[in-house]
Amino acid sequence: NNQPIEQNQAFEKIGKTEITSLITLINNLDEENRKSFREWIKKNFKAETIQDIPKTCFEKCMVSLNAKIKYLKDQERIVA
Repeated sequence: NNQPIEQNQAFEKIGKTEITSLITLINNLDEENRKSFREWIKKNFKAETIQDIPKTCFEKCMVSLNAKIKYLKDQERIVA
């Protein structure tokens, strides 16, 4: 295997801890936003499932999910 280490790391998938963190956040979303997140990771990270998300993209996913959850909670306050 003659590939540089950096390239291999780029394709390293997230581990159980990261998967659990993402699923915890995803469970706070409604079905429409869950579907939207799945399409987003597929389009941006070529990840068919949460387990396929590259480790280097984990933080970006967490930020995105937290922002979406905050937005939805803010919307609820406005509606209520």
